[in-house]
Amino acid sequence: MAVSDFYAAHPNYTTRLNLHTKNAHTLLDANFAVLELVKHEKVSGLILGPQHGSKQEIFAAAIGETVRVPIVSFTARSSALSYEENRYFVRTTLDDAVQAEALAAVCKRFEWPEVVILYEDTEYGHIFLSHAAKAFDDVGIELAYKISISTSADDSRILKELNKLKNKPTRVFLVHVGPVLGSRLFAIANTAGMMKEGYAWVVTDSLSIFLDFVDSDARDLMEGVLGIRPYLFASENLKSFQERWKRNMLLDKATGPITELNIHGLWAYDAVTALAIAVENIHPVNSSLSDVKTRKNKTENTDFEISSLGPRLLRELSNTKFRGLAGDFELVEGKLKASAFEIFNVIGNGERKVGFWTLERGVVRELSAYGEPKNSTSTKELKNVLWPGNSFTRPKGRSILTTEYLRVGIPWKPGYIEFVDAEYYPGTKRVNATGFCIGIFLAALKVLPFSIDYDYYIYNDSLFSNWSYDSMLQKIPQEYDMVVADMTIWAPRAEYVDFALPYSESGVVLVVKNKKPFSMWTFITPFSWDLWVAIIGACVLLRFALYASELQIADTSEELAVGPRVETPGMNHFYPIEFLGIE
Repeated sequence: MAVSDFYAAHPNYTTRLNLHTKNAHTLLDANFAVLELVKHEKVSGLILGPQHGSKQEIFAAAIGETVRVPIVSFTARSSALSYEENRYFVRTTLDDAVQAEALAAVCKRFEWPEVVILYEDTEYGHIFLSHAAKAFDDVGIELAYKISISTSADDSRILKELNKLKNKPTRVFLVHVGPVLGSRLFAIANTAGMMKEGYAWVVTDSLSIFLDFVDSDARDLMEGVLGIRPYLFASENLKSFQERWKRNMLLDKATGPITELNIHGLWAYDAVTALAIAVENIHPVNSSLSDVKTRKNKTENTDFEISSLGPRLLRELSNTKFRGLAGDFELVEGKLKASAFEIFNVIGNGERKVGFWTLERGVVRELSAYGEPKNSTSTKELKNVLWPGNSFTRPKGRSILTTEYLRVGIPWKPGYIEFVDAEYYPGTKRVNATGFCIGIFLAALKVLPFSIDYDYYIYNDSLFSNWSYDSMLQKIPQEYDMVVADMTIWAPRAEYVDFALPYSESGVVLVVKNKKPFSMWTFITPFSWDLWVAIIGACVLLRFALYASELQIADTSEELAVGPRVETPGMNHFYPIEFLGIE
């Protein structure tokens, strides 16, 4: 479809791509297919499909470096090969290091202090683990536990590992497995009681890309799961291609299910398009290989020939830029340039987008049609997320209790139910508590840096029996871990229990309704008119008394005494001697 669409849109091009396909089921078949395509088909650009791990990458990259033929992969998300030493190995996919950054940013947004990572026990899974360890360390999130799961592990083995994690304080799980193992994992997690309120599950695109292949029963068990995957721009070309894809699938499989095309297929489509553009940009084109011979193959006494077209093709391919079905196509250091990821929430058999992540802006709520935040003031808060257990409360990420619930004792008594009120449901054997004291308790839990699992237990199950707060407190810690009630803090009780800080003052308050309308003269209403007259008269009398005292002091002036003139011998004038008298 990529070849026919491209040349239908560019009928004047002088070059044409000729596809040579090989069906390989094993690693050995894949290696032989690469050799046959290079030696006998003499391909100029080799495109690899689903791979068998890094061993095939190493073999194909070595062949590409030897004969100077670009090896293009549209499935390799991680690679153990260095770009400097394997420039002919090109990945038209997003690197998993970028996905790890997106996952770390999402977990940081939810303020989770640590995460457990569950990954498939393959070479690809171990490479992703190294990327995740670095990304989460950069944002200050600890990978508390790293659990590898083999694809051949039975359900009992997986359940044993999950039960171990259930007894740990961490409640956030990052899952990096394929769709087959992922379907089993969430079914077992539901059996282990780990798909309920307080838990958080995040899946990588190794599972989220293939959610269409997960059956409806398994999808129901994944409700509340958060996931990320590369964001696809809803362009007209993409919509047209998807319609034609479904039409072709109907013609090929009249009775079978319609296979949805995921982003790996779109990356393959864009890789072929980029290769066609790069070939056309080489003038003139000579598809034959040169006669320069290199080393001989040790198993088959056959010579390889170096391609004269390969280096120019690699150069043009590295400089090719266009908007493809999967988004902007641009290669940076042998891999696709990082683009946006969408963050979605699994709800039933469907899903809902709750936000996006970009390399430049991090977590954002909305993106434009071209993958950019809609405006500079776009909020960085995600949309509401439905968490496991049908809860909209964000999981704290940690729990201080690992094997049992916190036992919270509450009184059941007649009167004053505004403080504490309880209702028992025999069917579920659960207790629902309300009231002012319960509200204070729940508000305190929300500000804790970890989550607490708790159950209410009613003290005094009969309204007509004799009971007291002292007897209820004395049941700590035998029957209750703590008590939430409207009780007074005093010394005798503090001898056997610890109290929280007081959140209410004791005492009696009389509340009277104000029947008069409010005005600016309301402040004079507390006193009667004769009392106000007495207050004003006292103020005037005090003012006159102070005024009289000030007049008496003003009339008393400073006295000045001048003594007799003293005649100084030899002088014709007198000096007055002044005495300052102070009274």
